[in-house]
Amino acid sequence: YLNEDAPESADVFNRAMTTSSEQSARDVAALLDLSASASVADLGGGQGHVVACLLDKYPAMRGYLLDLPRVVQNALPRLREGGDLADRTCIVPGDIREAVPVDADVYIIKNILEWDDDSTARLLRNVVEAGGPGARVVVIENLVDDTPSMRFSTAMDLLLLMNVGGAKHTTDSMVGRLGAAGLEVGDVRPVNPYLHAFDCKVAG
Repeated sequence: YLNEDAPESADVFNRAMTTSSEQSARDVAALLDLSASASVADLGGGQGHVVACLLDKYPAMRGYLLDLPRVVQNALPRLREGGDLADRTCIVPGDIREAVPVDADVYIIKNILEWDDDSTARLLRNVVEAGGPGARVVVIENLVDDTPSMRFSTAMDLLLLMNVGGAKHTTDSMVGRLGAAGLEVGDVRPVNPYLHAFDCKVAG
């Protein structure tokens, strides 16, 4: 039996996820003060919604979008050749769990520290090595101890655990993980009802 509504349902879901990504990217850009920074790298940034919003906010800033080759080939047209942000954007295909080959003032890590422990540790180690002492690292995540998003995050936690061996974090577990990687955690602030930002710097 073939569900004739399935393709339409998938399309509706994809549009909803894109809208959610766009809104959360705007929320991130509104929250962060990067006025003292000349460059920002969005790690595992997907189509590049976050970096695009930050480049809109800071017209003199240069941005980097890093993600897997099959992901960045679908980057926002604005970031690619011919786009209005292309001259300030460098798209870097690769696996950030293997290397972060970008020297930036600020590194953004949004909704990807939910892998298995080894992958998460490797990514954080790569960011610390790439940025060096004093580099700013902003980690943005759903938290399972955050209300009103707790039910959503807990459901995602179970899904991640079953499928990839990963998990969502509590505030304490995230702070512990970042500290163990060599990051000093400063402010922890809500981005919106579903996300929190951990503003860190590489210890030096």
